[in-house]
Amino acid sequence: MSKLIKIGLTGGIASGKSTILGYLKELNIKCIDADKFGHMVYQKGRPSYYKLIQEFGEVIVNQNDQSIDRSKLGPIVFSDPSKMKQLTNIVWPEMKELILNEFKEIELTCPNDKIVVLEAAVLIEAGFNEMVDRIWVTKVPREVAIERLKTRNNLSEADACKRIDSQLTNEEREKYADLVFETNDDYSITKNKKKMFMFNFDNGHDPNRPSFFEMLNQHQMMPSFKPALKYIFTVLSQRNPKFRYIVNYYDECFYSLLLLLEYHYLKYYEGSFSENFYNLKRIKPRNNNANGDGDTLFSLLKRLVVTPSNTGEGPETYTKSQILKKSFAMIRRNRAAAAASQQNKDDINTMIQDSDRKESLIYLVLIPYFKGKLDEYYKKESDPLAELGIMSSDNNNHNINEQIQQLEQQIEQQQTLVNNGRSNNSSKKLKIKLLILMRFLKGSKALKKLKTIFLKVYPFISAIYEALFFIYQLLYLYEYTNYYTPFFHFQNIQLKRLNHKDIESHRVVTSNRRRDRINFVRDWPGSSFFVPLVSILDSILDYSKYILPLSVFIFKSLEWWYSENRISAPTLPIPTPPTPSKRAPGGLEIPRDKKLCPLCVKQRTNPTICGSGFVFCYPCIFGYVNEHSKCPITFLPTNTEQLRKIYETV
Repeated sequence: MSKLIKIGLTGGIASGKSTILGYLKELNIKCIDADKFGHMVYQKGRPSYYKLIQEFGEVIVNQNDQSIDRSKLGPIVFSDPSKMKQLTNIVWPEMKELILNEFKEIELTCPNDKIVVLEAAVLIEAGFNEMVDRIWVTKVPREVAIERLKTRNNLSEADACKRIDSQLTNEEREKYADLVFETNDDYSITKNKKKMFMFNFDNGHDPNRPSFFEMLNQHQMMPSFKPALKYIFTVLSQRNPKFRYIVNYYDECFYSLLLLLEYHYLKYYEGSFSENFYNLKRIKPRNNNANGDGDTLFSLLKRLVVTPSNTGEGPETYTKSQILKKSFAMIRRNRAAAAASQQNKDDINTMIQDSDRKESLIYLVLIPYFKGKLDEYYKKESDPLAELGIMSSDNNNHNINEQIQQLEQQIEQQQTLVNNGRSNNSSKKLKIKLLILMRFLKGSKALKKLKTIFLKVYPFISAIYEALFFIYQLLYLYEYTNYYTPFFHFQNIQLKRLNHKDIESHRVVTSNRRRDRINFVRDWPGSSFFVPLVSILDSILDYSKYILPLSVFIFKSLEWWYSENRISAPTLPIPTPPTPSKRAPGGLEIPRDKKLCPLCVKQRTNPTICGSGFVFCYPCIFGYVNEHSKCPITFLPTNTEQLRKIYETV
């Protein structure tokens, strides 16, 4: 027996709840009208019956059947908020008890029903929302609701307004809503919206399970921010050298801030930064097999690898394709059995603990950091140019060698002191051991061998790492597992969509946290400075999921805007070239044929320009300048370093 999914349907008076119920009944969905229980509590013999008479008097009793006359009770409570409060305090608790009993009866008598819908105008006000899994809200504009009430109930406009004002507004209800219907829409639009939402419930699908595309987007969010932010700081460093430090140590700066950000969101929002952005949270199933795929995923892979392929007879002689089909079937059976055991969602899932948060930080921050560093190192060392030494600097190598020699001299001095018993400093001993190890690695070929092994092995390790993620994502797409990544599987953590209870809980936690932090620093010296500072820092952390994407978008927009302005700006005319240098008295004559070298008076070979602007053969001008240190035509001083070879068309 699968868990019964309870949906609460609510909305203001005359907002079209009955219309939505009609659509649902077309799909043979079990529906409960809360008004039925409202009538029951008014019947003679019920506990609320006597409490109401005691509170409001015999005037509300129908003399024919001795039941409570709602038409007499209505004007009393709708005209006085205090009377309405007295009524709800009496009626709602008993209604809630009756509804819970109805849910239990449906679960026992209709085990094949997957969904039940509770329609209640006061679902949220009465606290009935605590009994349901999802909340649907119907709404219409206020003026439409007034006209419907005037027509349907034959009320005056004043009475209609009183009844509407006694309930929550559309905006207040939408805070709790998982789905909103505007019943003044076209019939087909409202019906299609309902069908699209109901599709998630077919075949026992969990409506709180994130879709593959939600998981894909949240998984790629932070990796896409990393290069975007690096580009921003690179551009800023070109204008302000202070940002150069951030660019040089960008990975360390980025992952340090990411550690702070992820810790904040894991602690207060039960999910990472990107998960909270997509309204997801982390939950930890109490039963390891609650998801139905705890062991079967690994057993599937194990069977495919270990079991040999054959075509014999018998229970242990399946082919690999048969093993694959049977393993997938086993996963589905286990999931179905697990779903049948879930009598109460709150008993199966629990919030993540501090140990889970710390472990999550390792997977969210540390592993991606080291993986990025290893990728960068492999890319650098596997470059063919690096093997030729083109990318290295001789000066840097020379400086490093000098530093090593100085350290080695310090080693010998410290080692002599230690051997003579003059120094017992443990830190110096440790330093000596480390430097001796460094000298050994430098002097031997061990480091080179380790590097060679790394360059050969790392591509396979990286391929296995990426392939494992791909397999999990593929299985998640086809709903063979509830774990999107192997990291989630290692932690036994799943992602679920936030519901209205979670959002309200986060709002309360955030409000309390801000108040507590402000109260903590209020008594500090200089509290006038620290209180606004703490408030600003809290706001930055809480709204960073909006600030970060928005800042990247604004920066890229400004860059595009100014680049467009630069492209479309009118270009200045090309400045006229300077007049050629004049021939000095006694200097060489300039040949009439511009293709001839002034020195050898022959066709130029390997043309080279001098600082004066005249072109010669490279051998001619190099020998002349090397000897005379001046231009042979203008006698302007120059040297061989100022000679430039040029390309010349024939």
